[in-house]
Amino acid sequence: WPVYLPRPRGFPCTALQWPVTPEIMEYGYAFLYERYQLPLYVTECGLSCNDRIYLDGQVHDADRIDFLHRYLLALRKGSERADIRGFFHWSLTDNFEWHSGYAERFGLIYVDYPTQTRIPKESAHWFAQIARENGKSYKLSALHLRQQVPNTPRPPLKIDGLAAVVTQVEAELKLLDPQSFRWLMEGLHIE
Repeated sequence: WPVYLPRPRGFPCTALQWPVTPEIMEYGYAFLYERYQLPLYVTECGLSCNDRIYLDGQVHDADRIDFLHRYLLALRKGSERADIRGFFHWSLTDNFEWHSGYAERFGLIYVDYPTQTRIPKESAHWFAQIARENGKSYKLSALHLRQQVPNTPRPPLKIDGLAAVVTQVEAELKLLDPQSFRWLMEGLHIE
């Protein structure tokens, strides 16, 4: 039976007060692989942050980058004992969450709900770089990233209908990298 381990005050938590426990990516997936002997995919991993548009027109989400960095490092260790085939971030864009509506922001791309403007967050650029390198370098920092991300605000883009959403997402991903849509659909392959 599961046992709850109390955590000390100040233990790192997400905006939803979920504990940040990257070690699960190491021992959890190793346990599942040892038990079932089947390839594994991380199909949903992310966190809610208190994201907002800063005065420079960008969304700086260092907490998400730190979270992903820690979880991917632990997953790399876990892949030494398990056949882990891919990693999918939750989620591409901020969205409607069943438990809290539009109050929480999980996406790599910020959505201004009233205008439907989309702004790739710093974490989107960071994750794109990690995916381009197939996880070879986990050393990018948020500070290093800020030097690479242009501080040019993007014009507001409005969308209507699901087909337009897909077209809009594809267009925004091309701002990150020509291969971006491919890596988001295929996930991050862990070697």
